Amino acid sequence: MISKILFNKYLPFPHISFSIFLSCIIISIPILFNDVLYAFLAANVGLAFPWQYLTSVFAHGPEPPLLIHLFINLLIIIFCVAITEKLLGAWRVFLLLVVTAFVLTFIRFETYNFYNGISSFIFAFAPFTVMILFKIFRKQVWGDNYYILTLFVLLAVFILYPIYFSIIDSFLSERNALHLISIIIGVIFFVLWKKRLFSVLTRANEDTFQKGKLTIWDRIGKTLGYLITAINLIVLLVVLIFFD
Repeated sequence: MISKILFNKYLPFPHISFSIFLSCIIISIPILFNDVLYAFLAANVGLAFPWQYLTSVFAHGPEPPLLIHLFINLLIIIFCVAITEKLLGAWRVFLLLVVTAFVLTFIRFETYNFYNGISSFIFAFAPFTVMILFKIFRKQVWGDNYYILTLFVLLAVFILYPIYFSIIDSFLSERNALHLISIIIGVIFFVLWKKRLFSVLTRANEDTFQKGKLTIWDRIGKTLGYLITAINLIVLLVVLIFFD
């Protein structure tokens, strides 16, 4: 069922997911080869420049190590965010990201603790994948080629991340709290959108889904997603040219 959703030609391409996937690559990979960029793009050494409020979301490492941090978050984007977007459309995904970002950024401003990585924002999409795997089509996913990989992603969200941050910080650390709040927000939106989700999933499963046109809200969400990617790329180029 997971593969049928991800590769269903009648379901819309996940533009928002693709744009944040690209943004993570654009910001994180250069840091891998040049630690100096942490000071200009990430949040682990403080926020000295206004663009770091955006770029730090897509920067990864050093805790967890950059490649591991980036790899797991990219898998979460594919198996949680992209699946949700293909089923519910770009505007709903963008709305959930905006609401989650607003709540978590407010908390971060209150405590003035900023962390690298997009996990706090994309954990909101994990409940959708959980319901698809264990509630809606639990009898059909066992033979899916992506079932084990999807289980690993959910294991990372609900077990590996909390354990890791419990070890380096504490179980009640702010990062664990932010992840939990994100998941709670996702559960709330799942309840609001579950009828729509069930309807699309049923049609996709029965191969009766007909490709429809993007709504104006989907186009706006898609455009804003790529705009954020473009801003990240421009910031990276400016930093490389003028600051590195």
